[in-house]
Amino acid sequence: MLGFLYITRPVSAPTQDITSAVLNLSTETSAVDYYAISQKDSLVAFTMNELLNGKPFLVVGTTTQVAGEIGVSKGKFNFGELALNAKTLVTDNARRNSAIVRLILKSENPENEFITFKPTSNDFTGSIEAGKSVNFNLFGDLTISGVTKPAVFKVAAVVSPEKITGTAQVTIKRSDFGLTIPNLSFIANVDDEFPVTISITALKIVR
Repeated sequence: MLGFLYITRPVSAPTQDITSAVLNLSTETSAVDYYAISQKDSLVAFTMNELLNGKPFLVVGTTTQVAGEIGVSKGKFNFGELALNAKTLVTDNARRNSAIVRLILKSENPENEFITFKPTSNDFTGSIEAGKSVNFNLFGDLTISGVTKPAVFKVAAVVSPEKITGTAQVTIKRSDFGLTIPNLSFIANVDDEFPVTISITALKIVR
């Protein structure tokens, strides 16, 4: 009975605004333009296949609670830390949401509340032209539930004077991060590898 109440009670609210969970880019980066991810206009989504009650089912989880800054200087990108609040991920089912937060990501623990990505480098070459799409890989360290692993995001972006729009895609392997699915009779064959897509709009800011 206690276990049922634990998994069905509402997930607690975030402990802080997502924008305060990331460090601003230092002005020492000499970026000419700074952009901050807009939660209103951005979305993180993951998809994962499973067997639910013996039938194939595609789980889709989303959150708008993602934050970070991007600098553009002399035709080059500089990326700050990216963070999302793992307590705010939602699917089609409240009990699944609770299981993801409490049993898989354990994000009600303060140390696991935020999933972070710390960029270390990118392979962008060429120049940035307003309105023209650019594609490159962004390398860095991804931390989920206290486990940090290297990760590579495939980025497609368009820079304009007032905003940056684009997507960043990565494939995550659950077992690399120790993310285990609860042993429940009605769930089986959950994907170990699954895609995550971040659709980003970053608005220009004054520093």
